[in-house]
Parts: sequence; C-alpha cells; structure tokens
Amino acid sequence: MSDQIIAALDRGRNPRHLSAAAHEIGHAVAAMANGARPKRVWLNIGLFGGVLGGMCETNEMPSAQWPRRRQIGRLVSDLAGHAAETRFRQVYLGMSFKAAFTLARDVSDGDYHNFRDWRREFGLGREVTERWAFDQAHRLLVREGDYLDRYTVRLAREHRLSGSAL
Repeated sequence: MSDQIIAALDRGRNPRHLSAAAHEIGHAVAAMANGARPKRVWLNIGLFGGVLGGMCETNEMPSAQWPRRRQIGRLVSDLAGHAAETRFRQVYLGMSFKAAFTLARDVSDGDYHNFRDWRREFGLGREVTERWAFDQAHRLLVREGDYLDRYTVRLAREHRLSGSAL
C-alpha cells in the first residue's frame, strides 16, 4: 500500500480521480514495459470536478509489421488501464476483486474495443484472449505497484503529465 494514496484519500482527494489516474498510469506503465514512450498522460476534469475521461498518448502507431511479442505487449497495454483501476479499487477502496473488476470494466469499453481491433489487425484472432491480456497486465502492475501508485497521485493532483515526467 502506498502512503501517498492513503494520505490523498485521507485529505479528501476524490477516489474517482485517483481511480481514473490509476487507469491512465496503468496504460503508461504497460506501454513503457513494451518499449513505447508515452507522449503525455492526462485526465479530463469537468467544470464541476467530475472525471470526463483521460488518455495515455504515445508517439507511435501500432503496426501489423511489429514482432509478435511487441504486438502482444500492445494488447496487454490496452487492458492495463482496467487492471490498474481494478487493483486500485481492491487495495485502496477495499472492494472484492469481482466488484472492483466489474466497476473498472464499466469504464473500460473503449480499451476493450481497441484491444479487439488491434488483435484483429495483428492477425492474432482468439490466440490472445481478453482475460489472458488482463491477467498479464495485472501481474505487471502488481510488480510495479510502487511506481504506479506514486504517479497515480501525481496525475490526480496535476491532471497532466508529460512523457518525460514519467
């Protein structure tokens, strides 16, 4: 557990901001593990303080010409946001895995759409399943938990981080 996240929650930081930040930083961590460098990571905060969305942008477009390992890494990074948000809800909000998974999945539709599109583009068919990619992302983010938590707090506070800040 991160003392920074616990302190942020104790100071009244909006848990939705933190879970959305964890989601986007999860994408960034997985992208970096796959050799990509994020251009920027940001949260879109509405006029009344609600999270309207977020994004982790990289400087490259995936390619069917990539080596298979890199393609699979890209698919894992697509689902890393869901995995990071699931972890956040479990560890810091005390939810069961099932409840955390379900709530985080509800805001990950675009990620799953990207996963399916790129899986088809890469010609991987059903060879790489959503559940397998989620599990790989989850394992990576558990290993990188300290880094994930540190940058989650930063993104929730600053709303934008450049790739060089990561």
